Amino acid sequence: MYDLMQKRFFWMIGILIFLKLGAGLSIFQSRVYKEKGYEVVVPKGWMHSKKLSAEFKTEGSVYETRLATFVLEKQKKLPEDELDAKLQIYSRKLESAMWIEDEMPEIIAYLKRAGMKVIDKGELKIGGGNDIAQWVFFQNRAARQLIIEFYVITDLNMFYKLQYTSKDRLFNKYRPDFERFKNSFTIRYSLW
Repeated sequence: MYDLMQKRFFWMIGILIFLKLGAGLSIFQSRVYKEKGYEVVVPKGWMHSKKLSAEFKTEGSVYETRLATFVLEKQKKLPEDELDAKLQIYSRKLESAMWIEDEMPEIIAYLKRAGMKVIDKGELKIGGGNDIAQWVFFQNRAARQLIIEFYVITDLNMFYKLQYTSKDRLFNKYRPDFERFKNSFTIRYSLW
């Protein structure tokens, strides 16, 4: 009887050690990336890049802007300008109420002044289906990149920008990954 209990005990310890060690392997890692105010499912084959992510304050702002960048796992060591594609989320608490519908003409004008070729624009629901996103699809001819950006401002004055950037010729290859990424984006509402 004692031997049987001892064997079961050691089996349980072994299983716990396996699970603990296995937690560092990708088969046990969650694909959900959580940040203050939102969460998103990272597509298979992509990873969060701490090297290309940041927190920074813009001039005159009280609040920090957070940038989360996701890259292809196979390209994690490449410099940013050599990546085939990247997914990014910018988030920031706004100091006063704004409506993205009012800001889009200025964003479009800025892109054009910067030499970008605006291809298309529109709006759709995002963030769990409750928030309206304005989007713009444009080409950076100098860098030979196609970029699509989705802008959201919530009722609690949180600003989010989801951005997909890829080399021109690879845009359609990684677009389904971005669509899954965008469609999984969920805004979490809380006061604290």
